[in-house]
Amino acid sequence: PQVPTVIVLHGALVSAESTVGWYGFGGAARRRGFAAVFPRGIDLQWNDGRSAVWASEADDVGFLRRLARLVVARGTADSARLYLVGVSNGGMMALRLLCEASEPFAGVGLIIASMPTEVGAGCRLRRPMPVIMFNGTADTLIPISCPCFSVREPPRCRRPT
Repeated sequence: PQVPTVIVLHGALVSAESTVGWYGFGGAARRRGFAAVFPRGIDLQWNDGRSAVWASEADDVGFLRRLARLVVARGTADSARLYLVGVSNGGMMALRLLCEASEPFAGVGLIIASMPTEVGAGCRLRRPMPVIMFNGTADTLIPISCPCFSVREPPRCRRPT
């Protein structure tokens, strides 16, 4: 039977295999009866749209779009309950997918991630999408006070109020 399914995108330089245990999605899927899919980015990175960071030519948008279609076509995922979760670089990739290929997904969860500046500048959502974000106030790499993230220039952020 088709079940709710979460595609979990790992952070940069963290394997998909490590992500299964580190963030608890593997155990939660077993306990709660949903499917979790853990794809692996090329060289443990996702082409999240920040050209200055990874300079990747990988078509991760196309790959993840095909993966979403595959888990539905094979009868694993309920197409109305297919979700995307991303951690750090994986979260930024999830945001890129929101902008460029949101069609297969019912919602998105982001952990320590912000919208890549290059992606956000051209983002036009095709439809409303539930999104939940978890960022920390003490995170110096991806500050919560920055709405967008780019390593090309220092962030122009406002202090949290």
